[in-house]
Amino acid sequence: MKCFNCPRDVDPNDSRTLFEVTGWERKREQGGQNHVRFRKQTGRLMCPVCETSFRYTAGQGHQATLLEA
Repeated sequence: MKCFNCPRDVDPNDSRTLFEVTGWERKREQGGQNHVRFRKQTGRLMCPVCETSFRYTAGQGHQATLLEA
């Protein structure tokens, strides 16, 4: 299978592979996501390299500024 964002092959058995899902969530007072109800996988996968890149671009990694240069 291929990553939805790049041409890399993705191993669905790799614990670092992300699976895109759709579903419904309930808002929590504490914030964050608690549980996705009626969860359904879309069939799209994201490789670990793209996941890291997306996380840093979103400002969730301490080295985000290195990737923006």
